[in-house]
Amino acid sequence: MRELGRLLEAHVRLEERELFPLIERLAEDLPKPQAPRRGAVEAVAPEKRPDAAKALASEELNVTPLSWKAGSGPPEHVNEERDVLVVVLDGSATLSINGDERELARGETAVIAKGRKRKITAGRGGVRYLSIHRRRPPLQIGRAADRRS
Repeated sequence: MRELGRLLEAHVRLEERELFPLIERLAEDLPKPQAPRRGAVEAVAPEKRPDAAKALASEELNVTPLSWKAGSGPPEHVNEERDVLVVVLDGSATLSINGDERELARGETAVIAKGRKRKITAGRGGVRYLSIHRRRPPLQIGRAADRRS
């Protein structure tokens, strides 16, 4: 139990050191998005903002800024591998997790546990948010059982 407590505290300290300052920096620095075409996703492209590529990843985290026009959003899906933190920067959205809906406005956050069916639909004025999760390990050749040990 002591080890679990130590790991939890280390995780919280990592969030304080890296995740929270990263979210604050991105919330201040990202330009207001132009309205994307219907159903299109818009992320800050590294070639348009060379500093964005560095700011959007760390050794342990991936941060993706996304923008959706009113009524649109990613299709319903399940992420079996990672929990995801959603941070609304502008606008609003309806977040559906396993059919339960919750409204999210500017400044609000939600954690979506892995294995849950999820869907985000932009509100009347559209939405701009960050999708944050642990980085995935690089692809490896070999049997899955070999990598687990």
